[in-house]
Amino acid sequence: EDIFGYTKQEIINRPINVLFDDESDLPLGELLRKCSQMKSVFGRWHGIHKEGTSLWLEVRAKLIEAPEGNRNYCVITLVNIDKLISTESRLNHSQAIAEAIFNTSSDAIFTADCEGKILSANEAFSNMFGYEHNELIGENLNLLMPFRYDFDHDNFSESYRETDKNNFADIGKETQGI
Repeated sequence: EDIFGYTKQEIINRPINVLFDDESDLPLGELLRKCSQMKSVFGRWHGIHKEGTSLWLEVRAKLIEAPEGNRNYCVITLVNIDKLISTESRLNHSQAIAEAIFNTSSDAIFTADCEGKILSANEAFSNMFGYEHNELIGENLNLLMPFRYDFDHDNFSESYRETDKNNFADIGKETQGI
């Protein structure tokens, strides 16, 4: 009732295909065939609400083997994942925008872990320091600092980790790079 909008009385003895979109990637017959062969099936599928609206479902089917002489059957569980799909879509869109900004910015942008290891760098960052992109990934930021600053940077990084601060925006730190 919560997923499809039907009461128990409305759905009992009706063909199961009233619940599913005919254009789903995995038609019902295919789901049952795979369940009987593989014993377990998992996937995403379009369902149809009683009002005719489409919804995304996470589908799990498991073969239950009956004692000899009885028929095996498939138990199918469904979870409405409409909100999950919508959230994934928005997240993918936001990630694509962030990547476009990162990759096309004329400003040098990089990410580093709390140990000072470079995790990613855009082309402007690589160009600024004269390195090929792959040369920087995994290297310590000290590689880019003059000798007199690299020890200071290590102390700063260690102090940052020990104080358990989570926001670099609160810290004003300027240094020179080579």
